[in-house]
Amino acid sequence: MHSDLSLLRALARVSRKRLTPQLPALVARSGGDAADVLAALARLENKGLVARRGPDDVRLTFLGLAAALASVPAATSAAPRASDRAPATKARKSSRRAA
Repeated sequence: MHSDLSLLRALARVSRKRLTPQLPALVARSGGDAADVLAALARLENKGLVARRGPDDVRLTFLGLAAALASVPAATSAAPRASDRAPATKARKSSRRAA
C-alpha cells in the first residue's frame, strides 16, 4: 500500500507539471522497480484511482487526485494560521437610544 500512495503522489507531481507520466520517471519518483510500479498501477486502476489509456498514458482520476492530496502531510510553519488565532472582538456601539 505504501508504494500505491507514493505512486499516487508521483503521478500528482508529474501532473502538476503537465507532463505525460512515463514508467522510468514514475519508478524514479516513487521508488521500487518497474514491476512494483506496474503492479501498483494495476491495483490503482482496479480501485478507480487512475485511468490507463495505453501503456504510457496513465492519468489520475478525480478520486485519485483527492487521495494523493489527502496523503500529503500538512506543511508546518512557525507562524500561526489565521484560523488558529483567536477572533478579534470589537466593542459595538449601542444602536438603542437612552430613553
